[in-house]
Amino acid sequence: MRKTWMMTVAAMGLAAGVSTAQSTGSGTAGLGGSSTGSQAGAPGATTGTPRAGSNIPGADGRATGGGSGALGAQTGTAPTAGEARRPVAGTNPTTGAPIGTRTPQEVRTTPRNVDPRAVVTPAVASATADALFGAAAAAGGMAEIATSRIALERAGSDEVRMYAQQMINDHTKVNRELMNLAAQKSLAVPTALDIKDQAESAVLVALSGEEFDAAYIKGQYAGHICAVNQFEAEAKFGRDADLRAFAAKNLPALKEHKMHAKRMYDAVETKEKSTGSR
Repeated sequence: MRKTWMMTVAAMGLAAGVSTAQSTGSGTAGLGGSSTGSQAGAPGATTGTPRAGSNIPGADGRATGGGSGALGAQTGTAPTAGEARRPVAGTNPTTGAPIGTRTPQEVRTTPRNVDPRAVVTPAVASATADALFGAAAAAGGMAEIATSRIALERAGSDEVRMYAQQMINDHTKVNRELMNLAAQKSLAVPTALDIKDQAESAVLVALSGEEFDAAYIKGQYAGHICAVNQFEAEAKFGRDADLRAFAAKNLPALKEHKMHAKRMYDAVETKEKSTGSR
């Protein structure tokens, strides 16, 4: 009688455990508990949200994800090999690290804020700057000469024509010296106006009188701001001694050109403001 009673109680407990077990595509419950999308742990209900592939135990013996508990076995489908290798969005598929981060080896061997694919030595940077200076100075000089020749024909004031003649004289001399240096040092420099300067010349040819003067003076002031900055930088930081000396020698004259252009520019601005013609 006692034996029959014990078997009945065991059967009732097993039936209760099976009837209360719930499975959501992952695991089934063992004796004495229920499972929601995971395996059963020690006796007690599972209330956490399952996450595939995790096996993090919770409180009271609960666990989520795959694997087997003390009293329960997983019956859900495990990720395939292809799914396990599929990279997570925003990560490197090879290393698994977030995109944009560097490996420990790169961190150890690469200086901060330097792209390892574009390391430029100081010597290379200086030589490149010398070549760029030569090309920019030649282009700027030719543009000054071209627009100033137009000014001799179309300017409205004697002051503008005198300034234009000085630009032709001074920049012709400077460009001749620069071309000689470029030939000695095998520097590539332009020998004709670029598209931008051709367009500026075309605009000036269509103007005359005061309208021409205003446009020409504004262009001269802007052009000499750039030229002074270029020559100052080369005189201070240029790698080639001859180019540094060339820039330092011609810098004072360029500053005078800039100051003269600024005075004429201020006069034009004042007149345009007073007449409302801006």
